Amino acid sequence: MKEDELISVIVPIYKVENYIKKCIKSIQNQTYKNLDIILVDDGSPDKCGIICDEYAKKDKRINVIHQKNGGLSNARNTGIKNSKGKYITFVDSDDFIHKDFIKILYQNIKDTHADISACNVSLVYESSNKLKYNKFKKGSCEILDNMDALKMMLYQVKINNSAWGKLYKKELFKNISFPDGLYYEDLATTYKLFLKSKKIALNNLPYYYYLQRNDSISKQFSPKTFDILKVVYLMQKDLTDYPILENAVKSRVLNAEYFVLRQLPKKQYKKEFEQIKKSIKEKRGYVLFDKEVRLKTKIGIVISYFSFSIIPFIYKVLGNHYFLKKLN
Repeated sequence: MKEDELISVIVPIYKVENYIKKCIKSIQNQTYKNLDIILVDDGSPDKCGIICDEYAKKDKRINVIHQKNGGLSNARNTGIKNSKGKYITFVDSDDFIHKDFIKILYQNIKDTHADISACNVSLVYESSNKLKYNKFKKGSCEILDNMDALKMMLYQVKINNSAWGKLYKKELFKNISFPDGLYYEDLATTYKLFLKSKKIALNNLPYYYYLQRNDSISKQFSPKTFDILKVVYLMQKDLTDYPILENAVKSRVLNAEYFVLRQLPKKQYKKEFEQIKKSIKEKRGYVLFDKEVRLKTKIGIVISYFSFSIIPFIYKVLGNHYFLKKLN
């Protein structure tokens, strides 16, 4: 494959001293070599900035940007503004990638004339260092239009809403940026990029290694957890002009509400708990009989008809291993 097009790899970095070296090395060792590696040190208080500078001294492809802490969205936006490639991909600084990650995604874009290329995901558990993924036939690739790809993302089947694990034409980011100060910024942005695309290539090879950290924010409730509701309600409004997505949007909104409900301290947030329950009740009947909806979601809906109190336990039992199975 001729490597005549520069690809920018953007890595936002903050307090990942124990992970960043593995991440950078996995990017350096890509079989596709024509890379513009942008390491955005987002005011990290540990040794991340020093580590990045050391790598940059030895690899001319690396550009380190040191900035005042502005959050993940701000760091990614900084990377986009400073990118030189025709294509952009994101790697979170505690994750790492297979040596053929960029090669496969680039090849899929060129072969199919897609605007976005995505691959599958391997979950890496920090506590055990084990990988979990489903195996597929080598080179299995689906070509989707933007509506079908959006459906999959909203139903949380095969395509996730993360910024990482994908290769984008840089032009897609014109007038689109990650929202500053908002958690779940990936979900708030990815659907907009898909809307601007005509074709998405989906490769089933699990070449992005997503670290399941013990201190992940997705496992801990904070007031910022409510941000996911802000995001999905705005997304629902933005997608009202696409009737073909109506059921998929309802499913994604309901899943976000379950996500919050299963973590929410009921005594402390009684009003919010009741509001979310009411919203779930309004749409659960429609979602339950949608044949595209994940079994995990349907189980949660059935349980809700009896008791909302045991939903956190059900979701704990059907954890990330189940999510990965359905994602694949």
